[in-house]
Amino acid sequence: MEAVRLAVANATAQEVEALKKSVLIHYRYVAENRDPTEPALDFHMVVADMSHNRFIKAMLDMLFFEERQIENNMEQLVTRERGDAYVVEHDDITNAIEARDGELAVQLMERHIDALLSAVREQIEKMAEEDEPENAGA
Repeated sequence: MEAVRLAVANATAQEVEALKKSVLIHYRYVAENRDPTEPALDFHMVVADMSHNRFIKAMLDMLFFEERQIENNMEQLVTRERGDAYVVEHDDITNAIEARDGELAVQLMERHIDALLSAVREQIEKMAEEDEPENAGA
């Protein structure tokens, strides 16, 4: 959550506008029933940029590169299905950053990341169930 704290402290007005624009794009993708993965990831990259911390940015770049490699091969993805909820969370985080409310921004991002981790666990469980032989235990 350090990226969010740093974003609140270091973001320029132009960077806040870029974050707001990324949320609007995310809303548009959701409204058009398009895969919201890219604008969702973009939101997190903008927050990392706003932190002005090269290490955080580099780590997120690597993480998202690997995530894209995995997700591009998956037809169904729990996180894609929840784009409408995630964009609202992104909007709330953006508002907290814009208001320079670091405590609220961190709380909201922690909740958001917890929801994402829960979705990943759910995805893993679904995949494990699908990989089980149909006559297991018979």
